Amino acid sequence: MKERVSDTFGRRDFLARSLAVMAIFLHGRTEASEKREPNGKSADRSAWELDDGNQPRNEIDRAVLAELARKGIPPARLASDAVFLRRVYLDVAGRVPSLEEARAFLNDQDPEKRSRLIDALLESPAYADLWTMRWADLLRVKAEFPINLWPHGTAVYFRWIHDCVRENVPYDSFARQLLMGQGSCFREPAANFYRAVERREPVELASAAVLTFLGERLELWPEKERENAAKFFSRVAFKGSAQWKEEIVFMDPRPLEDPLFIFPDGTQKNAGPGQDPRKLFADWLIRPENRGFRRQIVNRLWFWLMGVGIIDPPDDLREMYADRQPVPYPGGLNPAVVPILLEVLEQKLVSSGWDLKEVLRFILNSRTYQQSSFPHESVPEGADPEKELAVYPIRRLEAEVLLDLFRDLFGVRISYVSEVPEPFSHIPNRIRTVELYDSGLTDPFLEMFGRATRDSGLTTDRNFGITEAQQMFLMNSNEVNDWITKSNLGRNVQNRGRDIRKLKWKEPERYARQMKEWCANLWLRLLSRCPTEGELAQFAELMEKNAQEEILWILVNSREFLCRH
Repeated sequence: MKERVSDTFGRRDFLARSLAVMAIFLHGRTEASEKREPNGKSADRSAWELDDGNQPRNEIDRAVLAELARKGIPPARLASDAVFLRRVYLDVAGRVPSLEEARAFLNDQDPEKRSRLIDALLESPAYADLWTMRWADLLRVKAEFPINLWPHGTAVYFRWIHDCVRENVPYDSFARQLLMGQGSCFREPAANFYRAVERREPVELASAAVLTFLGERLELWPEKERENAAKFFSRVAFKGSAQWKEEIVFMDPRPLEDPLFIFPDGTQKNAGPGQDPRKLFADWLIRPENRGFRRQIVNRLWFWLMGVGIIDPPDDLREMYADRQPVPYPGGLNPAVVPILLEVLEQKLVSSGWDLKEVLRFILNSRTYQQSSFPHESVPEGADPEKELAVYPIRRLEAEVLLDLFRDLFGVRISYVSEVPEPFSHIPNRIRTVELYDSGLTDPFLEMFGRATRDSGLTTDRNFGITEAQQMFLMNSNEVNDWITKSNLGRNVQNRGRDIRKLKWKEPERYARQMKEWCANLWLRLLSRCPTEGELAQFAELMEKNAQEEILWILVNSREFLCRH
């Protein structure tokens, strides 16, 4: 790391910089998951939570609070407006609020302002961008090995998914279009659902469909049931064309040797002459009374918002054959933590006409979603408040969201690379990272921070962990140093700090006022909240030692910046 102007403050090495990160939030949340400060005293939580008396806001809360009461686990308090503000922007739109947006929300006295913000974010273009990325992870939107959709097919598929999310296409229609997709991969985007499978054999196609629409892993089903499921996809065929890398998905017209099809629940039906077996499967699957179809998607939406499923992980529900004795699943079943909550969400989904945005709105308006990430002090020893839905789970931002955050704050320019150079791989700088249609278009930052590989459609394709390599990169890399020091924000911090410091002896009252205002603006821009009194004191101390440049570095290294909480 090259020497900085602020090295006069004495932080020239890694150890000292690490200590600075721990020190800056002595009264804040360096480690957001800790309940207590390093000195052993109870944390001052006033900046992060409110006491609302645990009042339920909808049926979600009534289900969760009843289950917590039965288990003797107190729920967390309500998140403060500032914490909710940053959380909901990140969860719904994949960005943090601007300084103006943060000020407007925090100064708004309307008791319905949270609901109004939720509505606005769900209708924003950024919502469609972020949630398309999540669907693209599940649907394996990837140009190169091992999926090999190729760039043109990938771009077409991604744009179609984006259109469906933006237009809020009902989930039953979306699922049917994917299951029945056929035709040119360039002109019929949904046909790429079957192309996005590494081995295009009936059992692998069935596995992709079962994983996507039932949240089950076909390899865990009994052998006979696997064979029955594969038969529905035995007529799916592929052929090339004269156009470069175009592929046609079609139904093999050869007659079936045995027209009898057995559905996963044991019911049977004969296929008519020339009938596509996939339609039989789609008609069986996409029904309001099919609990597996309903349950999988509401559980996945919950996971995408909360970081943990009601049944977790959301791609291993183990419910299709749960009633069999002995249980066929290796390792046993995977029960829901609050079974009635799934029923509440399923009812909302069906009554809304399969409207996914309405289900998201329902969850976002609940107290359960809006509760603090601090567990209640009275949680019994040995209880897991995150698993029990008694707290909002803390987790690191997705790699794409985090890189976009650096780009928005510091004007970072990224040159994405592709493992296999292809046409369509040039990405204009105006494109946000969450808008990248192909996971093969990448950057070392994205690789380091666990961007989804999109190889399997499993949640394990994406890594939310915080590693030593990530911490070393953020703390001690020339790249991050340049992002901060060469940015408009970094230069503004340096110059503004110098100007304010000149007032200390000439106009001490004005100096104190401007110092506080400037600190508040920085905290609002980076953390979406106002600083605590302890942080103001730390800020003033750094300013007096000409270390204002280090303030930005310390903030972006904090867990509060790197995580949703």
